[in-house]
Amino acid sequence: MEQAKFGVTKSGDPNTRFGKCFVFRTEPNPLHRDLDRPEIFQVYLDDRAIEGGMYFSGGMVLEPPKSSPTQKPHYHDHMEYIILLSADPNDQNNLGGEFFIYVEDEKHTYDQACVIAVPPKVWHCPFGWNRVDRPILFYSCSNGPRLYQHVSRDPKWSHIPDPDEPSLILEPEPDMEYYKRPV
Repeated sequence: MEQAKFGVTKSGDPNTRFGKCFVFRTEPNPLHRDLDRPEIFQVYLDDRAIEGGMYFSGGMVLEPPKSSPTQKPHYHDHMEYIILLSADPNDQNNLGGEFFIYVEDEKHTYDQACVIAVPPKVWHCPFGWNRVDRPILFYSCSNGPRLYQHVSRDPKWSHIPDPDEPSLILEPEPDMEYYKRPV
């Protein structure tokens, strides 16, 4: 049996032509630090796990993290989609909880299932949960091969830790820090 690629702990039959395309278990997402919470990211893939692949992460939120928000403001060079879905088949529009996310300097708070399409080079986060009443499906994907983050160095967010994988952290481009932009 061939050795598993980055992050993949169980995949399909390597003796078949397409067995490598079936991934059953992965390591947790290195961009989302474990902050004493139940495992949120049950699937994490990028081009290191599947050759030619794109970034995809997903799982089930069972309770709010003990530390919220969990992400410093950051932006990506590719579009990112954040998908929040109800796990209740009888009430699919009602998320079953309430989340907040900052996009640039706007705070958005919702309790409905939705897709957030974050354009390239747009600051987003912190992200957090005000409440989780029942399991919520949470996914994130990008058309890029990996989800590199240009992380904000604004001192007001210094209490939120950087992601666990330093190789995916990029410094903001000059004049991109929104807190330095003229109003």
